[in-house]
Amino acid sequence: MTTSVPRSAKPLFLRRAGAAAVGALALLLAACTPSAPQYPAQPDFAPILTPADHVPTSDSTPVTFTANYADTGAVYDPDQILNASQGGYAPMTNPRWFVDRLPQLSEMGIREVRIDHILNDTFYRVVDSAPDGSVTYDFTRLDAVVLEIIEQGMQPLLALSYTPSAFGKTHDVPELTGWTAAVTEVVSHYATLGYTGWTWEVWNEPDHDGWTAKQYNALYAASAPAVKAADPTARIGGATAAYFTSEGDISGRFIEFAAANPQIPVDFFSVHSYSSDNWDVVEDAESALADAGLDIPVLITEWALNPTMNTGPGFGSDSNSSPTGAAYVARRLALAAESSAERMFYFSPVEGLTYSLPYNGDLGLITVDGHRKSVGNVFEMYSHLGDTTIPLTASGAGTDTRAIGGFATRDSASLGTTVLLWNATETDAAATVSLEDLPYADKNVRVTQRVISGTQGNGYADSSTTVMPSYPSANENAPVIADEVIAATSEYSGDITVPAAGVVELRIEETALDAGTPTVSAEPAITTLASAASGAVATGSSSIEDPARGWSVASANDGRRYAVDVDESVVRGWSSETHAAAEATESLMVDLGEPRPVDSVSLWPYSTRSQESSGYPVAAEISGSVDGTEWEPLATLAGDPSHPQVSGEQTFSFEPVEVRYVKVTATTLGAVTREKGSYAFQLAEMEVSRTGVLNGGFESGELTGWTSKGGVAITADTVHRGQSAASLDGGASVSTEIRGLRPSTTYTVGAYVKASSDDEPVTLSATLPVSGSSETATSTSHWQHCWVTFTTDAQETSVTITVANAKGADAASLDDVTVSRVPSKKE
Repeated sequence: MTTSVPRSAKPLFLRRAGAAAVGALALLLAACTPSAPQYPAQPDFAPILTPADHVPTSDSTPVTFTANYADTGAVYDPDQILNASQGGYAPMTNPRWFVDRLPQLSEMGIREVRIDHILNDTFYRVVDSAPDGSVTYDFTRLDAVVLEIIEQGMQPLLALSYTPSAFGKTHDVPELTGWTAAVTEVVSHYATLGYTGWTWEVWNEPDHDGWTAKQYNALYAASAPAVKAADPTARIGGATAAYFTSEGDISGRFIEFAAANPQIPVDFFSVHSYSSDNWDVVEDAESALADAGLDIPVLITEWALNPTMNTGPGFGSDSNSSPTGAAYVARRLALAAESSAERMFYFSPVEGLTYSLPYNGDLGLITVDGHRKSVGNVFEMYSHLGDTTIPLTASGAGTDTRAIGGFATRDSASLGTTVLLWNATETDAAATVSLEDLPYADKNVRVTQRVISGTQGNGYADSSTTVMPSYPSANENAPVIADEVIAATSEYSGDITVPAAGVVELRIEETALDAGTPTVSAEPAITTLASAASGAVATGSSSIEDPARGWSVASANDGRRYAVDVDESVVRGWSSETHAAAEATESLMVDLGEPRPVDSVSLWPYSTRSQESSGYPVAAEISGSVDGTEWEPLATLAGDPSHPQVSGEQTFSFEPVEVRYVKVTATTLGAVTREKGSYAFQLAEMEVSRTGVLNGGFESGELTGWTSKGGVAITADTVHRGQSAASLDGGASVSTEIRGLRPSTTYTVGAYVKASSDDEPVTLSATLPVSGSSETATSTSHWQHCWVTFTTDAQETSVTITVANAKGADAASLDDVTVSRVPSKKE
């Protein structure tokens, strides 16, 4: 008889042998498996901000959209519509205020920037008269703006306005002999620098200045030949009236003048478009030009809905539902792309009429304090479209007037499909989107969805009364609300909510990821912990308290980075008491409220109209303290006594510490502008942050903390923020290791990247010692915020961040690298 032994009753010696074998195998596998090096934990990383969810309306409107990818379609030209016209706001007197916003405009895909006020005294002082009556020219201030527009990859359009004091009052008709000489000097200046073939416009809104058509035509007759003589390849045009049919018929009489005087060069006709939701003005202008026998293009050099810019918070372009809000702009841009106008310029890229308030009904894509508005997100969405538009067949209430509408595009290079939908009603639209003949039958497909709503992609929802301390704030940029990988398919059908007064971007593209891969992650941000909005309090060793003129210690951390040096300004900053000698000690301290992890301090100088900094210290020490008694040095400020002026944000990066108090102690004070023999410590703003990466903005001017391969250099030319960025030649890369991460924790690495072209990718990767790499890539020639999320395993405490430019590509730019922690669901 035989007896079987159940597996659970295995003899003892066999169980012992099995355990020994398993143990030996485990040791063998452990020896073959790479182990993660262990590093002591850093102070905690800044948490990722969580965007809000959409709050649906009580009812919704059912609509359907269908399209066929194979339809012939029409060419989509972003150069036609992604342009902006900057207003002559008081903050333009600050030499860095507008220039520092240009990278943000690049992020939105802006191609061309129109600048006016270039000749009157207010901002640039190009023209000046000497005591003997002679005229002199100084292009320093104008070059600082115009050449930076070019450096950031955009094109300037310059409006020859207004009258310099040497030739009359600002908005009066100038003395023409001197004016013509000034026009010649300006155009010649840029031609000498190698910039020819630019577009020039004569004046700005002569109808608003009360001019007659005869006066304007005389000015044009003097200006246009001067432009062509200085640069025969230049383009010149007018009449740049606020309205096509405004009082005095400036536009109509100019067209008659141009037809009657063919010897006067007129390369285009320009006009502005306000108080409209369509582009009938283009057809009206083209009809009048045709009747006059003129075959020249039409440029709309300013457009928005209502030109009023101070009707109160919530109006203008303040929020998604404002009159000139997201849905209005999305619809009107679509109509603009269908029009025959050569170019359109939205007014205004950066707002600043009521510069002491975060929002007051102005019209900008960006607020005075540098936060993107919902309409800025619309422009950014339009910059991602493919090169061919595909019509959508729409049905449902509101689609006949295109109050609810949209279109699709395909990209000939990537084969990607983008659907853009808007809803200019007060009720959510429940949209069913169906696409046929998609070219994705052989590869998996990634489907992403971004949205602008009352709570998402709408910085106004974060706060309408406070300058938010995070850049971007939690709901400032349009978030990705859905991101999934589906199996290969030639068809797509999905249900999408288009929020009331909202916009949705749906992108479909091939991917190498496996179906079902989750990819959603929130955008990282930098938060200034020193801001009053973050709960911090500033104190000074001494302080000039004159709030009526913009001076107070509270102004040192109110979120306003740029002083406005005009007589009536209430936005300046903090100043210590003045001293008769530079060798004196003054300090500014912020109390963060509790010990907080920090690794970066930024000082924003107080700037005047004539000087980029006033009262900025030549020597100072930055220190931190837990209790306000014992202080630890963090960084040293050592300026150049022979050249004490600084321009723009000055950032100091150091190893992370956890402190409650951060203090800047100046021991050699800076000279006070317009007060000879006076010295003080002055700032517009002080910021303290946790960026997560030592020298992540390359502000040391060196590659401190980074290793490089190939041609890598620090540049002060194409910069996203601050003074410096990294430039990577084709095939080059930079890497940095971040140690002291928490095991089993999720992090996000962010970086601002500007590729050399739309065909040459730059890759951002995060590599863990055991878990491997996560990466993302961008191939846009505009600045773009890229980020990748990763999770450490139970043993991993470090990550290597690498940014690599494609082989054979021209130089790419890299700036503002950060690491943030993704909060757990329990937090």
